[in-house]
Amino acid sequence: MSGHKLQSSGVRFEQGLAGRETRLVMPARRPVFLMPVVLFLLLGLLVMVFWRIEVQYERRSIESKLMVSASQLARRVQQAVDDRVQPLRRLAQQRLNGELHNPEEFASAAKLVLADLQPYRAIWLVSDLKDQPPEVAEVYRLAIEQKEEDDRGVMVELPRTQELLIGIPVVDEEPKKGVLGVVVGRLQLEPLLRQVVDEAQRERYEIMLMGSDDRILYHQGAAVPGWEGGHETLEVLGVRWGLRIMPTAAYVAANAGRSPWMVLWGGLGSSLLITLGVGQWGVLRRRRERETRSHLEALERLNELSATISAKLGSGPQVMEQLAQLACDLMGMDSAIVGIADSTYQRVNVVATVGVHSLGRGDYQLDAAPGVRHSLSTGQIIIVEDSEKIKVLVNGNEMRRIGVRSMMQLPLRIESRVIGILIVGDRAPHVIDQMKVHVARLLANQAALILANHRLYEQMDEAITVQRREAETRSVLLHELNHRVKNSLAGIVALLSVGEPEMPAEARQWLGRVIDRINNMARTHELLSGGMQTVGLNDLVERMLPSLAVVKPAGVRIVTDVGGVDVVLGTERAVGLAMVLHELCYNAIVHGTGEDGCVTIRAGAAEGQRVMVEVMDDGRRGRRMKVDGEPMRQGGMGLTLVRGLVSRELGGEFSLSERESGGTVARVIFPLRGDETNIVSI
Repeated sequence: MSGHKLQSSGVRFEQGLAGRETRLVMPARRPVFLMPVVLFLLLGLLVMVFWRIEVQYERRSIESKLMVSASQLARRVQQAVDDRVQPLRRLAQQRLNGELHNPEEFASAAKLVLADLQPYRAIWLVSDLKDQPPEVAEVYRLAIEQKEEDDRGVMVELPRTQELLIGIPVVDEEPKKGVLGVVVGRLQLEPLLRQVVDEAQRERYEIMLMGSDDRILYHQGAAVPGWEGGHETLEVLGVRWGLRIMPTAAYVAANAGRSPWMVLWGGLGSSLLITLGVGQWGVLRRRRERETRSHLEALERLNELSATISAKLGSGPQVMEQLAQLACDLMGMDSAIVGIADSTYQRVNVVATVGVHSLGRGDYQLDAAPGVRHSLSTGQIIIVEDSEKIKVLVNGNEMRRIGVRSMMQLPLRIESRVIGILIVGDRAPHVIDQMKVHVARLLANQAALILANHRLYEQMDEAITVQRREAETRSVLLHELNHRVKNSLAGIVALLSVGEPEMPAEARQWLGRVIDRINNMARTHELLSGGMQTVGLNDLVERMLPSLAVVKPAGVRIVTDVGGVDVVLGTERAVGLAMVLHELCYNAIVHGTGEDGCVTIRAGAAEGQRVMVEVMDDGRRGRRMKVDGEPMRQGGMGLTLVRGLVSRELGGEFSLSERESGGTVARVIFPLRGDETNIVSI
């Protein structure tokens, strides 16, 4: 059956369209570990992101330091090479000045320089290119060519070795002397760089010096993979070198802070703690769901029991048996007793038992049950989880006799008065938590309600029986009274109609109107004589129309439009309104329509919870209003009767007015009473 649903706190209540079936539906269970695992993964991912950001920040800091170190080391290398070139320049200047006249003097001076500067392997003077190796010839040629621009010297990188050839030209500025030679020094690069790079730098950096042809001139250390390092370009004696330093593991360890690892391990630890907390919350939530499920099951079973009670009013003992069985099922116990106590709490009338074979229905003294008497007299719940360990308010012999070791005693209370007791027990010791106590209270309240309803039903059944007999008597008397009233009205009409004496036409017309009015009262009384206390406006008009057949010409039409309101009137006001409508319609037919006119009866709503009823004619007889606004036929007996009925019976107002299209409108406006149906315009 489809129906509407109400969502509340994760519990769905489904009710059928007919309102007869209600089911309590718990949401589908999800694995307890699913949410903590997903949460830990999300938090772990977030921690890894923050850790990665911190690592990148620290890496950029180290890279920045490496760039500064590379720039400083490049300047030191450049300065070291320049320092090693200065002695060669002094030898060249001495040769140019004539201080070193012959090769022997030059060799002695060069030996002194070699003793001072360890990185040099040899220093000599090249006067011509005869029998010179290619690299020496290249140094000689470059030195001579450079003399025109700069006399700082030139440098050539020796292939397959980590050595350099440095050449300083010795050229007389006077053209007549010409080239005196080139001072050439063979410089070892690795000893030179060992002097430039200290021990600490060798531990912290991997250093690579690349020559002009990208050949590695010097390399030492082992860097940590994945680092860009610092790059610097330097120019020595016209040759462009590249210097690159990268961090070693020792340098990274020395410059790496604890922040990334604190973020990583602290974040993972916090994530684990949060996950454990969420997991614990999930376990508690699942436990509460189980308790709520049990609670809802109890409510649903109680709902079914309530439906059974409604369907079986008066069947208290059978319903009590169902309640006792329900208590066993919901509490997880195997026995239950429902009893009604007397006013002194000395006896209990057992009305239902489940699982207790030694105790049947009937009256029992409470001398052997002090706990039951205490619960009845004080209204307290007594819980016994193990009767072998408790001696207060427990009769161990009696409990063993009925086969119960653990039990709950719940007083059945109506308002402040205890009327009975519900006892739920089990053969074994039983742990009774607060959830079971709460469910037991619900059961006790339901049991008390059943007992009270059963007593109320018995009293109500007796009262209904008495009322039914009185109603039957009143119905017979009312039927007899209605019959006599009808006969009386018929007798009056017969007396007025039989043996009419000779009388003037006006008197005869007046007598006919009286007879018509009595017949109209009889028809209205017949409408209400079937035991009806109220009548609808539409039915009232339909019952009134046949009374006009005597005076209505064949060509006159009567149109009714009373569907705009839904009004139900009481007996007295209905009779009064019927007579008013009869007089107004009679007046409209006789004085307003002619032989083929139209009379309209219309009803509608007025302000202030009032009803407006209008009777209109089309003015075919040509009657007109006077100058002062009052119609010509205002003073007749019929209108006097109408005014009296409207004012006295209906408590309303009556007025006559002229229609613009011709004819007259008779309008009755009266308020509704509190026991009458409100007006509903359609």
